[in-house]
Amino acid sequence: MPRSGIRRVDLSARVRPQRRVVSSAAGTGSGRPVVRSTAGAGVSVGVVSVRGMEPRLSLITLGVPDVARARAFYVDGLGWQPLFEVPGEVVFLQVGHGLALSLFGAAALARDVDPDGTAVPAAAPAGVTLAHNVGSEAEVDTALADAVRAGGRLVKEARRAEWGGYHGYFADPAGTLWEVAFNPSWSVAADGAVTI
Repeated sequence: MPRSGIRRVDLSARVRPQRRVVSSAAGTGSGRPVVRSTAGAGVSVGVVSVRGMEPRLSLITLGVPDVARARAFYVDGLGWQPLFEVPGEVVFLQVGHGLALSLFGAAALARDVDPDGTAVPAAAPAGVTLAHNVGSEAEVDTALADAVRAGGRLVKEARRAEWGGYHGYFADPAGTLWEVAFNPSWSVAADGAVTI
């Protein structure tokens, strides 16, 4: 088992595996149950939360003031391919292994969250950034230039970071902040596991 009781999970499965408790975790010192997937070979055995929620994201939804403008930025400007869309209402984009980005109207998102209508459509969230890691400093510069050319706004020019890499920031047309970074310590294995 990897250090600190962390387990690696095969995220390539399209169907969420069913789990069953096979023993207590008395030997691990965590006090949490040990579970085994019933999905078959290739899925690891390990320790999970008692509540049963896996540490994974499936969808990030951005509440945008103008879906058509957001689509123009991501699809027409950056060249990302839609998975599914309802024109003027929502656009889904594949952004990673098992991960999609949804561009959803801010007012519609507020209604979805609060059907009674007391929620107010929010601006871009403060204190949240999305990150796009690349393989070199030159790729950081290129990605930032592509974002600006597509209609984004440069927030921070690329520069050396205190943590030893190279990065910059742009905002999409709705104001969502994106960091573009080269981190020489960041790697992703074939199974999707991140090493920092």
